[in-house]
Amino acid sequence: MKIAFWSPFHGVGTTAAMIAAAAAFEWKMKMSCLLMRSGPCENDLESCLLRTNGASSDDLARELGVDELARRFTLKKLTGSDVYICSSQISDRSAILAGPSAITVGTEKDGVFTDILKRVMNAAGERHDLVLIDTEPGYSERSLAVLKNCDIVAAVLRQGRKMTQTKGRLLEDHIDEDRLFYVFGMYNRESRYTLRNMRTLIPGIKRNNSGAVPINAGFSDSLDEGNAFRFLRNLFDDEDNESAPKFVKDITDIAGKMIRIAQRRQE
Repeated sequence: MKIAFWSPFHGVGTTAAMIAAAAAFEWKMKMSCLLMRSGPCENDLESCLLRTNGASSDDLARELGVDELARRFTLKKLTGSDVYICSSQISDRSAILAGPSAITVGTEKDGVFTDILKRVMNAAGERHDLVLIDTEPGYSERSLAVLKNCDIVAAVLRQGRKMTQTKGRLLEDHIDEDRLFYVFGMYNRESRYTLRNMRTLIPGIKRNNSGAVPINAGFSDSLDEGNAFRFLRNLFDDEDNESAPKFVKDITDIAGKMIRIAQRRQE
């Protein structure tokens, strides 16, 4: 199953939401995940999950990851084994696929890279229960192609008044509503714009198709330090930790709801 994490906005916690959900899939639901992204990004996925020793995400991608798979694609059909060889393990079950680099994305002629990206996503599903894609924000042709190729689209939104003034059904012209799940990233429990209020104010957002990833100082630090998955594993292992129970419950809640949406679609 493929799940795209996407937002119409920059800086709303899309990458963090995907990593948090992946941890819940891994340690609560015992599902394997491949984490990847659809294009170059300043707040790149690799820096949150890997200690890169100063290497840029483009450097990693050129040596291993989507760029290498793009080169392999010219020679043969991509398989799950190809993706496995080019990915880096971040836990017992889950892995990250580096890249793509800006250079590889620059080959976007007649949709060549978009086609490669979709083939990588499909091949990854041969070896992993879930393929999670950190999708570029906005409505570019490539982003929409990724969203349409996914089973579930997790739309990451802002919490607050401005969001209530934005069209609630952000993708209704492109994606079936029953494939959408709404995540409020960097959620502040002290705000008057609570999850309950946001569900009331924005059309189409309901209890069963929405959730939140709350602000957590330790998680934020771990993203910056490149050890987010290790931090989350410890949090799941130590739910007696004062900050753990509610945070773990919230991210497990969004993961469970997305799986239930996918199951309903298959019925």
